[in-house]
Amino acid sequence: MDYKTLITSEHQGQPKFMAWLTAATSMIEDAQKFLGSLYLQYDLDRAVGAQLDGLGDKLGMPRRLPFQPSEGVSPIMNDVNYRLVLRAVIVESHFDGTVPSLYNLFQTVLGGTGLYFAVIDNQNMSVSVIVYGQTDSLIKDELEHGLIVPKPEGVSVNINVTANKVFAWGVDNDVFSGWGTGYWLKQGGN
Repeated sequence: MDYKTLITSEHQGQPKFMAWLTAATSMIEDAQKFLGSLYLQYDLDRAVGAQLDGLGDKLGMPRRLPFQPSEGVSPIMNDVNYRLVLRAVIVESHFDGTVPSLYNLFQTVLGGTGLYFAVIDNQNMSVSVIVYGQTDSLIKDELEHGLIVPKPEGVSVNINVTANKVFAWGVDNDVFSGWGTGYWLKQGGN
């Protein structure tokens, strides 16, 4: 707030008074401006570099991946990818272990990437997650290593990432297809 605008007209023309007031209030105004913009320094959508590293420290997710990504990609994430993984960590703290909650997580974290998700509760303490669509190898690796998909305690999670339509009986849509065009998923889990 500019406190000089609150001075009555009687004192506005007094240069010594205005200089004193400016000196007395400039530190307060600077502190208000700083505090007013401090949250922007740690806004996940705006933070870069060291700011993201600070957020990662608070969230317990370092910038260096705990595995070597495929295709010779560096294990140190760039800002865009690190932001995506940090968002997954934040959203995971609201995950309640249900399939609808998992869909919400995918929508929040990867909703704008053009990927499709299918979650199948196998009714045997295992869940199959099918991620369909074109994505870069780093996101594929992060999905397959469980950095984006939360794992409920005691539940086996099978993650399949594919750019091919997945084989399914009697279904033909953007993700699933039948004989001749459907891709048989690999077995196993994370």
